[in-house]
Amino acid sequence: MSLSVIGGKLLHKRVGIAVLLSFALLNILLLLLNISQTFEHPLLLAGLNIVFQAGTFLVSAYIAGRSYLKSSLIQLLLIGSGMVAFGISNLTTGIVSLTVTGAEWANFNVTMHNIGLLGFSALNF
Repeated sequence: MSLSVIGGKLLHKRVGIAVLLSFALLNILLLLLNISQTFEHPLLLAGLNIVFQAGTFLVSAYIAGRSYLKSSLIQLLLIGSGMVAFGISNLTTGIVSLTVTGAEWANFNVTMHNIGLLGFSALNF
């Protein structure tokens, strides 16, 4: 093993420890500030949920589907199907959250997310 490989491993460990410590310090700072208000713009929240939660899983499902067609591995089909289930539940959550407000929205959002996770995990089991 060369010295550069050993130094690289130490560098990765140091960077990882630095990231963890900075994240812990930021969490402690936010805890001490005791911020009790949230500022969520409904359109921005719904749009970002659709793009990052639904879009990511649907694109990944497309990639898994293309890989299944090339390799015929049933595992890829099941992973892709689970990603479609989770992506559609997140898409539904993002779209419907524009019409539902108040306490009902939080319950609906969590319920749809958990239903999507149930479908995802059932197909990946």
